[in-house]
Amino acid sequence: MKKIFLFLPFLICLLFGLHAGAQNKDTKFKIVIDAGHGGKDGGCMGKILKEKDLNLDIALKVGKLIEQNHPDVQVVYTRKTDVFIALNARTEIANQHKADLFMSIHADAIPKSKNTAAAYGAGTFTLGTAKTEENLEVAKRENAVIVMEDDYKASYQGFDPNIAESYIMFETLQGAHQSQSILFASMIQDEFKNRAQRHDRQVRQAPYLVLKTASMPAVLIEVGFLSNAQEEKFLSTNEGKNKIVNSIYHGFKNYKNNFDRHDQSSSNAGARPTTTKAVVTAQSAQVEATPKRIEKSQESAKATTHKATSTPSKPTATASKNQSSNGKLTYKIQFLSYHKNLAKGAPQLKGLWPVEYSVNNGTYRFTYGEYSSFKEAQNKQAEIKGKFKDAFIIRYKDGKRVSN
Repeated sequence: MKKIFLFLPFLICLLFGLHAGAQNKDTKFKIVIDAGHGGKDGGCMGKILKEKDLNLDIALKVGKLIEQNHPDVQVVYTRKTDVFIALNARTEIANQHKADLFMSIHADAIPKSKNTAAAYGAGTFTLGTAKTEENLEVAKRENAVIVMEDDYKASYQGFDPNIAESYIMFETLQGAHQSQSILFASMIQDEFKNRAQRHDRQVRQAPYLVLKTASMPAVLIEVGFLSNAQEEKFLSTNEGKNKIVNSIYHGFKNYKNNFDRHDQSSSNAGARPTTTKAVVTAQSAQVEATPKRIEKSQESAKATTHKATSTPSKPTATASKNQSSNGKLTYKIQFLSYHKNLAKGAPQLKGLWPVEYSVNNGTYRFTYGEYSSFKEAQNKQAEIKGKFKDAFIIRYKDGKRVSN
């Protein structure tokens, strides 16, 4: 009996420790890192690099940095060896783990028949419809891997990666995590540009199957072009690879730091936030956004339009008098999405001023001008496209934005 009593304190401590460990595990921030391709799917092939090997090397190095520097983060890998994994199985891993973030790492290439030297740089993508032929072609190449899967037509409900009509379904996808995905992508992209000194391919949207079913903020990363001899050489060196790895890691670090700040403020209020409510304030590039989706998200949030000021850090923006009354339509040019308000002369505005903005889920949508005729707006849109190729026209009626 004496032995039992002596053992009880140890047993209590053990049980308490296991319980605390279980609690910590449940509350850990989780990121799923997906090394694109693998096994029988080699991905892009350069002269000295195979995409599947490069992706895996970068994924493991990024994950190791996160594990070493963030003990509160659980890193999950879709693969740690050279194995083939179906596209839908990759995001299913993230969904099963109830991950807070998902990133899929890839490299790009263009056909030898094209000017391979002209395609270079690093880019990040979020889920959406492709607004340019280039973005669609990139998505088609990545989605084509499904033909290697058994009975892929049944698994993907008849989706054919080579038929344009198959991509219509992406127009109706609801981007519940769109804002956070864009902001996470922007953080990584900013690191590519400033830390790794890579050509900035910007943050874009494209219909990637690997992102389609993710129930958390998700991005796809293209670290460079293996079809470009100079870029392939850069990616084959330890120095070049480490620059890419560090850029991705610091992009994650910035996102996580902001998430933690928001998490702490929410915890003080008695609740741990979901990732979709995380406030992120990283440096950002221009984002190619789908107009229809922006309209829906902004209308649902009833975003208020403001005039940008020269001191955006101060809450001095005033409501814009941009819409006419009496049921008349007015038109504006939306040209940029960004993570914060911008002051006059900010390089991201490329000389446009004055501008106005509306805010939705932490993302600022910038517009230029106000026109009473659609023709006048079209003329200005054509001019602005010289600086922002994806600028588009939006309409207002009686002070409210209306769908085009």
